[in-house]
Amino acid sequence: MTTDAKAIIVTSSNDTYFQLVQDLIVSLREKSFACAFDIGLLDTGLTAEQVGWLTAQNVKVESTCRKAGLERSDEMERDIHGFSTLTEQIFMREYFPDYDVYMWMDADTWAQTPEAINTMMPLAAATNAILLAPEIDRSYQPFFDNSFTWARYHDWYEKSYGPQIAGETSLRPMYNVGVWAMRKDCNGFDKWADYYLGLLRQVEKPSLDHFMAHQLGLNIALHRGEVPCLKLPARYNWLTAFALPLYDKERKLFLEPSPPFDPISHLHLTQRVKAQNETLQCTDGTTHRCTLIHRAKGQAFEE
Repeated sequence: MTTDAKAIIVTSSNDTYFQLVQDLIVSLREKSFACAFDIGLLDTGLTAEQVGWLTAQNVKVESTCRKAGLERSDEMERDIHGFSTLTEQIFMREYFPDYDVYMWMDADTWAQTPEAINTMMPLAAATNAILLAPEIDRSYQPFFDNSFTWARYHDWYEKSYGPQIAGETSLRPMYNVGVWAMRKDCNGFDKWADYYLGLLRQVEKPSLDHFMAHQLGLNIALHRGEVPCLKLPARYNWLTAFALPLYDKERKLFLEPSPPFDPISHLHLTQRVKAQNETLQCTDGTTHRCTLIHRAKGQAFEE
């Protein structure tokens, strides 16, 4: 990344997700990276004490103020927990102006190694493309066992954007928006808003059926070739609901469970219960019972 390019990693949290976002912040603060960046957070319902902790960590906190301009924003947030994060993150350039490169990390992600950030930041600064990983990998067994995942994608598209778009896009790889980066002048911000916010303004009352419309809106723009894209490896945004990692006890590292067993750079805790104990296969042939959250990385739990 050029020395004069200013970068920021942005996330979002309310009081429910605070422990997870703490993990994310600590995972970033404890590592050395090849590029400098600030950390920003969109506050969608934190307590004063929680904001104080973030401020002490030199995190720039901005309370969301409904920049999406949706008349029923408060009602949607009551009905669909986390809705304001989805609508407001598209406006991160307005919440955190004067940056050249913006990177997003969901509150339930954390950085195990610097690789992803060291790769994504300079590439985002040098191109007009969005950088993100598709929801498909050689280790994601649900895509190989049955057609349920593809059918679910079709259902999501059809409920939000109709049968024509569902037919166009549902059999193409889904790009996950839990971790991504793009330059401030990338047209991805505006195209994403056109599809997603355009839909929400047309729907009489958004429901849980429209929760995935946020991710789908960007995917439509990507698959129609309206936004340039650089595809990242799955280890930059490892979706734990699709495949649990392999564990290296000696190095205390979570690895891709398929050869060549590279370290996962960013874990994305997409399983429904984030801090539940998981039984992981280990590199030495044994199993290991632990959670995948950062603050207990590799720590075994007796049951």
